[in-house]
Amino acid sequence: MSECGVQLELSGAWLVQFAEHLFFQIILVAVTPMVDLFLLASLPFGAWRAVMPFVITFLSMDVILARLACLLEREPILRAWRILPMRLIYRPMLSYCIWKAILRAIKGAVGKLGKLERTASVSGRV
Repeated sequence: MSECGVQLELSGAWLVQFAEHLFFQIILVAVTPMVDLFLLASLPFGAWRAVMPFVITFLSMDVILARLACLLEREPILRAWRILPMRLIYRPMLSYCIWKAILRAIKGAVGKLGKLERTASVSGRV
């Protein structure tokens, strides 16, 4: 039993859900824009032929999964093509936020976590 009287149960399902969340919501989101960076970095060196199959695979999987989502939600399939601009604009911003959160979490784990002082400075009627 914890301090606030809530009993926490940790089962095998919790571990699977945590691993799934960690991989799909944090690690994969943080690493995915690196494929785009590899493509851009390979262009000046002429190595784009080696990277292009991976980029095409990523983009085609994005479109296929977006089309599947549109079918499941009974949305027009043409909306699936919106995934391509999202890869160029939204995902790098999301990846930046994820990396910033990861670094902040590491900094908080290594350093001293801040503690708010109670000042009781709010005035008002009760």
